[in-house]
Amino acid sequence: MDGARRFGRVGMRGRVLLMMVVTVGAVVAAGASLAARDDDALRDDDDSQKGNHPRYTNRSIQGIWGFSSQLAMFLPPGGGPPVPTAGVGRISFDGKGGCSVTSVVNINGQTVTSQSSSCSYSVGPDGMGTSQAVFPGTPISDPVPISFVIVDQGRELLAINTRFLVGGLTFRRQ
Repeated sequence: MDGARRFGRVGMRGRVLLMMVVTVGAVVAAGASLAARDDDALRDDDDSQKGNHPRYTNRSIQGIWGFSSQLAMFLPPGGGPPVPTAGVGRISFDGKGGCSVTSVVNINGQTVTSQSSSCSYSVGPDGMGTSQAVFPGTPISDPVPISFVIVDQGRELLAINTRFLVGGLTFRRQ
């Protein structure tokens, strides 16, 4: 028996029940669609604890973050022996791939305060991302690259500099 004949034999009660199921399904689907659209900015990754993985975007880290580096070794761009380095600062992510960094870095006992002249970033759907910033007037004239991962339900970033430093950075939302 085809579906049309089967539907015709269901009766009024069955049709009402079917309409309710279809309506509830449409409302749930519409709500899920709106939630997925509105949740481009990561708010909660509880699903990751259930084996599901949240979808991350540049909006996932939008806002201002404070950061600090643990003791690291600075690798001078022109060569030479590595020197101890540590730093703190703030970074503002605009949610669209642009950023701005202000930092204070101690390089072998010399303090350098800097402001980025350009900064960009990208976040992959898995929560891994990259960023690079240019700091004029500092010992590093090339863009400073980092790789990071979003952790702690979007409240923290763990990062490494991928070119000039051997060491890690921790970013926390302010």
